[in-house]
Amino acid sequence: LRDQGMAMKALRSVISYEQNEKARGTYPEGDDSYPDFDFVLSMLIGHNRFDEVTDDILFRALRFTSEERPSAAPQLQPRECGYCGKVEQLRGDFQLCSGCHKESYCSRECQKADWGFHRHLCKKKNTTNIDSDTLKAIIVALVGQYSEAAQCRSGIAVTDAQKQNGKVSLVKKVKKM
Repeated sequence: LRDQGMAMKALRSVISYEQNEKARGTYPEGDDSYPDFDFVLSMLIGHNRFDEVTDDILFRALRFTSEERPSAAPQLQPRECGYCGKVEQLRGDFQLCSGCHKESYCSRECQKADWGFHRHLCKKKNTTNIDSDTLKAIIVALVGQYSEAAQCRSGIAVTDAQKQNGKVSLVKKVKKM
């Protein structure tokens, strides 16, 4: 939730609509399959008097509930190597980048090979206004599409080193925009 005005306009519209539907009797009493915004509001702000709440208070309550917090439970989804794409067999087999703790690698060799590209996205190095994960996905997809097209044209396979150089070159160009 970044745009307070847009978020509050949307929330107020939805809640007003649902309150009007409830007042008209659209939602049968006791049917839990329909939204109960009175309950949601009382959970967010302590009461359901929606008109008495300022946008700022409501936005802070919404932002607090939507913030990502570390989970006490372990994350069990296997990770993928940031360089070669190999998927770990057991959660924890791969090591995380010691800088950002986001990118995972199956080996030290893969981490070294990817460093030329990853260093531009690691920690606060991403100076664009595009999220690092999104930027990486876009660049990897573009380089992949270019590699396939180049191979079709020439009949010669594009090497991993050439793909890596392409990713590094592209991320540098995007950062200069």
